[in-house]
Amino acid sequence: MHESDGEADERSAYDLDAEEGHRHQDGVAEVGSGACGWGHGGDWEANLAGRLAQGGLRDEAMWCLTSFAGPCQRRSMPTALAISGSPRLNGNTEQLLRRCLDRLATQGIPGELITLAGKTIHGCGACGGCRESKDSTCPGQSGDDFEAIFQAMLRADIIVVGSPVYFGSATPEMMALLDRAGYVAGSNGKLFSRKIGGPIAVARRAGHNFTYAQLLMWYMINDMVVPGSTYWNVALAREPGAVAQDAEGLATVDRFADNLAWLAKRLS
Repeated sequence: MHESDGEADERSAYDLDAEEGHRHQDGVAEVGSGACGWGHGGDWEANLAGRLAQGGLRDEAMWCLTSFAGPCQRRSMPTALAISGSPRLNGNTEQLLRRCLDRLATQGIPGELITLAGKTIHGCGACGGCRESKDSTCPGQSGDDFEAIFQAMLRADIIVVGSPVYFGSATPEMMALLDRAGYVAGSNGKLFSRKIGGPIAVARRAGHNFTYAQLLMWYMINDMVVPGSTYWNVALAREPGAVAQDAEGLATVDRFADNLAWLAKRLS
């Protein structure tokens, strides 16, 4: 006798629950020696049954049972960080990043924006100090604004970087930050591993695809997770505020933010 998909999923989830000894009491979940990241309330079975009826949670159940080790408490909501590489305050890049953060906020994910405008970020000196110190800092360069921004990146669950296009490339300030951040993170155990995020590029006419790809490579080599959208995260604008006229660019960033929230909530 064939069952509906919803009924089959529900039974499978409960079978998994029984096999793994999954117990929920007073909002705390335990799974044998592991634990879940769902943050369910006390009436877990009713909660799960209702969510399974909506579909799409079978992989979440599997992830719950296999991903964590140690006791599991209700986890906090993910946080987002957006970094603008534009040397202009409140330029088109910053406005687009703020739109992304605002969209995340409507879905319960708080965030902050850091602009590199007016800040000093030295390039990597290739001293290898971060590989020797192993303290998640950049000891070879001092007296600039790198360390505070880097620590904010480590705290965030979602990292979105944005840059205008300068001669077919991201700005020097942005690349100096990412070069050093990536090297320090990689020298201390891949500190950005499985964080979520992605780049945004803004151009007057062309070069945004090159810049988008340039920034995307940083995410890939740092073992990060990047959701897609309905197009590449690029927009066309020159004069301050002109990005608001790029309807497709705005829609692309909106969908990107939606996908960031969707993914973050399933991994938190």
